[in-house]
This record gives sequence, structure tokens and C-alpha cells, in this order.
Amino acid sequence: MDLLEDFFSNLDGAIPKEKVKTDNAKSNYAKKVHMNAPPYQGRLEFVPFPSKDVTEGYQAFLKGVKQVKFKSKSDDKTSRWHRILAKSEYGELTSEESNLYDLVSTKFDEFFKLERKTNKSSWKTVAIASYALMYGIHQSLKDPIEAKDLTSEGVPKKGDPCLYIFKHKYIAKEIKSALAMQSSAIGSKSWILKVFNNSTTKKAVDGTDNRVGSVLIDFYQKADAPGYTTGVRFNFDTQFVPAIPNDWSVEESKVETFRGLVNSFIGWQGDWENNKRFSTKTFNSILSFLTNSIIKKTAPVAPPVDPTTLGDDTNVPF
Repeated sequence: MDLLEDFFSNLDGAIPKEKVKTDNAKSNYAKKVHMNAPPYQGRLEFVPFPSKDVTEGYQAFLKGVKQVKFKSKSDDKTSRWHRILAKSEYGELTSEESNLYDLVSTKFDEFFKLERKTNKSSWKTVAIASYALMYGIHQSLKDPIEAKDLTSEGVPKKGDPCLYIFKHKYIAKEIKSALAMQSSAIGSKSWILKVFNNSTTKKAVDGTDNRVGSVLIDFYQKADAPGYTTGVRFNFDTQFVPAIPNDWSVEESKVETFRGLVNSFIGWQGDWENNKRFSTKTFNSILSFLTNSIIKKTAPVAPPVDPTTLGDDTNVPF
């Protein structure tokens, strides 16, 4: 199979419905990096790794994710996004789970329409989004103008295992285009295997290179217009400056956190004790919030009372 197709066959949006189950999803984990969040926007460099879920490869794409933000517990300090993926992403559901999913999805649609009509800032609390997901060992995240390392709280450190989350529908096309352009410039596609692989060392035992480059992705909000500046490139070894240091290596324990892109994305919302993405507890929590919110928004409002119609109550003994 063509290398581009082999490594990135899901770039056109075809996501397998059958998923490999993964254990211990709540133990060691890859750090989530939401690239749309201002602290993480800039020039990203990382060493890509494939998912250990063999149905995913190097990327996963989630379309039409329904999400609503609220505090699921009374003692939660901040609201969190609760997400409803496409039904097929949850694998085989019981009839009860299927019915619950359908009910929550329908309630979301109702709430989404109400919020859009009544709340100008509704995008802050309810949304439908698409995501591109990639794993990698973090190299750097720099300011796109000054090329300085970003140091905001939460920015990954060099060597951290990360799940990079792009809420942007064009990132997949740009990655595919960058692969094709680089292959055309080099005159070969063999370089792909030297950038996209699961090797934990720069050098092989015989001294040859396991890796010759990393991925560079520009992703930051435009200063003078809506939307994002995006771009995908590859950083390759040169004669004098290696893209990845010759003594580069990564612990196997870090690579083990790359157990499944979608599972990592779902995170705490899954039922990992039963090794399932679908959590009845999470969906009931979403249902409760949506139901109560819809009632509040649709409850009839009592008309104001006209005090002149109340009459004289000065003789009322109580």
C-alpha cells in the first residue's frame, strides 16, 4: 500500500467503528494539550508516535462532537466540558445504554437550539465541534513571532508524552498536503518511515538513524481576523544540526500512555472499570443537567403584579 495511504488512511474521515479495548486507562496518561486554548497556541514541535490501538494509527478524527459545560459535582471548582461522541464511537451498547444515548443526544439538540436563541455567549457553554487527535513526545512550544518558549502554566515540558487536540477541521488536510509536498520535494516517500515510527531511540543498535525528523505545526489565532493561522512542516536533520539529538531516547513507560487516541480524549468520562467508553454515570449526569436547564428556559414566567389591583388590606388581622 502507498505509504501515505498506509499511515494516514483515516485522513479523509473514515474512522473504524470497531475499537480495540484498552486497560487501565486512568493510570498513567498522556498530557492533554488543547491547542485552541490561548496558553497552547504557537509553534509546536513533537516526535510523533502511533496509537497502541491498531485501528487508529497516528491520528484520529472525531466529527460532530456534542459538548456542554457544567459542574457535574457540587464541590467542583470549575465547570468541565462533557462530551457526546458519535454513537458508533462507543462500540456495542446494551439496549438500555443505546436508549440513554439517544435520549441525551435528543435533549442536547433541544438545549442547543434554546441556547442559541437566548444566549449570545452560548458558545462558551454548549457547542458542536470536530477534533483531530495526535500523540507525540513533546519537544517545544514557542511564540510564533518571537520564537521564545511559552511558559504559561500547563504548557508541556520537553519529553512529556502528550495528546495533542486540534479543534480545527482543516488540520487533517494540511497534514496530508504537507506529506505530499515534502515527498515531492525529496523525490521519495521513504522519509516518512524515519519520522513516523514507534522507535524510542534516535539511533539504532547498528548506528543508523531510527528517526531523522519531527513534526512542526503552527497553530494560533489570527491577530487581525477571525480564525487560526495553521501550517504543517517537518524538521529534518541537517549536516551540522540534528532535528533530534543523537542521544535522544524516551522511556517505554511514556510510550505506554499512548494506548488509544479516542480513549485518551474521553478520559475521566469513560467507564474504565468496565473497560468501556460509554459511562452510564456520565450520561445520566449530562441528562440531568440538560433536563433541568430546559425546564428553566421553557418555564412560563409569571406576569408582574400590579399593586393597584390588590385592594385595601388594612383591616386584615394578620
